[in-house]
Amino acid sequence: METSESDTCTLAGLRVIIVEDEAMLALCLGEVIEDEGGVVAGVAETVAAARVLVASATFDVAIIDLHLHGQQADDVAESIIRSGRAIIISTGSDASEVPARFQEWPILRKPYKDAEIFSAIRSAAESAGSVVRLDPQNLIAAWRRNY
Repeated sequence: METSESDTCTLAGLRVIIVEDEAMLALCLGEVIEDEGGVVAGVAETVAAARVLVASATFDVAIIDLHLHGQQADDVAESIIRSGRAIIISTGSDASEVPARFQEWPILRKPYKDAEIFSAIRSAAESAGSVVRLDPQNLIAAWRRNY
C-alpha cells in the first residue's frame, strides 16, 4: 500500500519535555518519542530542574511525574497548563490518586506500553490544539512489541 507523507507522520516536529525522576524510564520515553519523529526538548528529574526547564524550553507537551524524589511537582504542572501547553501525568500510583485538577489530562500509569504513550501524547496535544498524526502501522508495531 502506498502512503503519502501525511500518512507516515507520527510525532513529527512535536516537542516534548520529560519530567521524571526515574532515569531509565525518562530515557525509554525519550527513545519512543524520538523514534516516532518527536523531539525531546529537555528532561528534568527534580522539581527545581523542572521549573527551570519549563521556563526556558520551547515545547508542546510535557510528560510529568508529580512525585519527584519525594517532592510534589503540582506547581510545575499548573504552570505548564497556565502557559497553554499540554501535560500528561505519569504515575506509579492509581489514577484515582492524581489530584482532581489534573484528571482532565491523560494519565499514564507505570509501567506503560508504547501504544499508551502515543495515545496519551495525541490526546494531550489535541487538547492543547496541536496536530499529531499517528501512523497506524507504527501503532500496530508498538502494540506487537508490548503484547
